[in-house]
Amino acid sequence: MSESPYRLIQVLKNRFVWVSLALMLWMTFFDRDDLLTGRKITRELKGLEATKAMYVEQLERVRQNRDGLLGDSVLLVRYGREQFGLLREGEVIFEVDEEQLLKRPKHVNEGERD
Repeated sequence: MSESPYRLIQVLKNRFVWVSLALMLWMTFFDRDDLLTGRKITRELKGLEATKAMYVEQLERVRQNRDGLLGDSVLLVRYGREQFGLLREGEVIFEVDEEQLLKRPKHVNEGERD
């Protein structure tokens, strides 16, 4: 039992132990690539991977829509009319705002208003 503290003192006197401890402390807390920075980078990487997965999914949906539109001329014309307001010559389009119609009070006869 008396030999155990003596061994500990001998180990602590060894300069390689102190150099190793100093190196571990430096790498853990003070280095440019310390543990806290590594955790931060790992969290950021996971967030970026989730964002990438979302964009890949959206890209796949856009490709499917594009392939569907390019394969069917009727759908292509419909898409152009709905999204971009394309018209044929001599054609007039009336746009109805459904929200305004729903907000408008309902009357039995147009002549009788509240």
